[in-house]
Amino acid sequence: MPKTLQNHCARSPRLPLFGHIMAALYQDDIVEEDDIRTWYASPASRGDGQKPGPLQDNIEKCRTIGSHMIQQFDDQESEEESEDEED
Repeated sequence: MPKTLQNHCARSPRLPLFGHIMAALYQDDIVEEDDIRTWYASPASRGDGQKPGPLQDNIEKCRTIGSHMIQQFDDQESEEESEDEED
């Protein structure tokens, strides 16, 4: 689903909504963390094979938002591990 959303948002004026929609889908358990990580690691998330230009730029903007989400996941896991060590 992240790939489909990226493709749609990169081609439309709805690009600024990509992060909000991804966050909402994640919070509502429609998209799992693993789905986001798998999408982010895929060549499609980088726009591999895409010609340079506005579409490629928008694909990269979506990927940047994905990287922020993954950083949040990693930070949350680190916090949970720290709490477990304190107990």
